[in-house]
Amino acid sequence: MHNGGKAVFSLVLVLVLALGPSACGAGDGGVSPEEQQAAFESKAQADLAAITKTREQYTQAINDGNLERLMGYWTEDATILPPDGPPVVGRPAVRAWYQETFRRVDVDLDIRAEETTVFGDWGYERGTFSVSVAARTPQGTGEPRALGDYKYMTVLKRDGGAWKVARNIWNSNAPEPVSATPS
Repeated sequence: MHNGGKAVFSLVLVLVLALGPSACGAGDGGVSPEEQQAAFESKAQADLAAITKTREQYTQAINDGNLERLMGYWTEDATILPPDGPPVVGRPAVRAWYQETFRRVDVDLDIRAEETTVFGDWGYERGTFSVSVAARTPQGTGEPRALGDYKYMTVLKRDGGAWKVARNIWNSNAPEPVSATPS
């Protein structure tokens, strides 16, 4: 019994020596809890500002039809979950999806974030957007046509110091049409 207590004491002593003063709650450099909270809030605000900037630049790349710039905002393991379609998995598939979209239409996208949250190197954003498209034809670009209002959820990941889109899902805010025939 006495040897067990000695082993526990030795383990605690080794941990204290290995971890240093921080193991005892000291060594924080005299930083008060208020200063720690302020530093945390400052980092959180910087992350939110960076995500806002990413969203704005991402939107501009879509509106410009700039595939190369747009792909810079996607992670390698990116996934799109478009409405009424199969998942688009992996950056090459996401590239092909946007390439086909930009080949067929010019896009005018207006995103309105309603909630953005960060958890370490991950974040999510929820909001709404409206979109109009104009068909591209051999004769030129057609008249813009509003597609409606949508809601979205985007998962972001800090990748190489920058916030990038890892997952994106959206669907229409329009109610489903009611069938005249009962099922």
